[in-house]
Amino acid sequence: MEPGTHEHRVGALRRANTARCALQLRDHGPAAVSELARATGLSRPTVEAALADLAARGLVATDETNGHRGAGRPARVSRFVGGAGYVAGVDVGIAGMRVILADLSGTVAARIEHQGPVPRDGSARIEAVRLLVAEALRLADAPAHRLIFAHIGVTGLVRADGRIWISHGFADWEGVDVGGKLAALLGCPVTLDNDVNLAALAEQRLGSARLADDMIFLLIGSQISAGLVLDGRLRRGSHNAAGELGDASLRVPLDERGHLLWRTASTARGVFELADAGDAEAVAEVDAFIAGIADTVVVLAQTIDPDLVVIGGPMSRAGDRLVKPLDAAVAGLVSLPFAPTIVASRLGIDSIAFGALSRAFDLSSELVYGVHEVPMPALRRPDGGDALDSNGKDFEW
Repeated sequence: MEPGTHEHRVGALRRANTARCALQLRDHGPAAVSELARATGLSRPTVEAALADLAARGLVATDETNGHRGAGRPARVSRFVGGAGYVAGVDVGIAGMRVILADLSGTVAARIEHQGPVPRDGSARIEAVRLLVAEALRLADAPAHRLIFAHIGVTGLVRADGRIWISHGFADWEGVDVGGKLAALLGCPVTLDNDVNLAALAEQRLGSARLADDMIFLLIGSQISAGLVLDGRLRRGSHNAAGELGDASLRVPLDERGHLLWRTASTARGVFELADAGDAEAVAEVDAFIAGIADTVVVLAQTIDPDLVVIGGPMSRAGDRLVKPLDAAVAGLVSLPFAPTIVASRLGIDSIAFGALSRAFDLSSELVYGVHEVPMPALRRPDGGDALDSNGKDFEW
């Protein structure tokens, strides 16, 4: 069907109307045809045609209510079938891997972490991802064929074609069609993205920056990198390298691989705990670290003028011990009459997987609804609780 033709326009309108009905049921619950027509502004015949299409695809089921709405037959009520499909957000990091699986209604059906070290061999790492996704599907009691899309966050620069350009952590994946290999194993489309960009997107859509149009996400773990959201949109740069902070721009101690170096303890957590206990050397090390991070934040903030700077990654676990002095240091360094607010990530170590899940909803939209990037559903747990809750889990930092 040629774009611009009458048939193309009619087909596009039909798909848009069908998606409109699906989203109304998904986001607002079951409804009768008359209620759905009133809520969407569509005619009754149009709604009936849309429901027939959605039912044929397994996205909508119709039930008869108990009792009557006035005289006549029982009312027929249509409902969205979230379990008709699932999407997966996957975080493949140097230190760990995790999967968050949700059905099409936004119910988070499984959250699972890889047990043990991440495989060093590229082929073994692909197999580990497959096994982790398969286990998430098993835990959700979801048939494998209902996995519609998987999106993966990886460390490194990811090209527009979805292949890794440069990755210091996964050099054996550079230039390899990792998405294609996993798609063949999982039976659905699989795409890759930069992990920090996904974490920034998750914080802007779901986390600490939900009301911010302009924000900087600063991931601090073994390394430091940034993600940028401007005018409510993730900014990648012309080479997908926006936010890649070179070692020369960071005024904190780094080793030859660009990893943070700590002197008074082997981990950041250990250093902060020693500082909390009054160890003078640890206090000096924490102060110097915060001063170095503040220098980087000020350069970024005065260039971009964000509403918020979100501190994410493992060191977000430091909370106010990092955020409050960093906020004060940045406020004292900026040369403008205002400074951005600095907050800790709400999503913590799960931010990358949630960002990947969010993009999986975006990228599967055309497969599910026939239209491009419909809004993702609100996430929730099967018991109705907060899907973003970390369930009290701790992690090393």
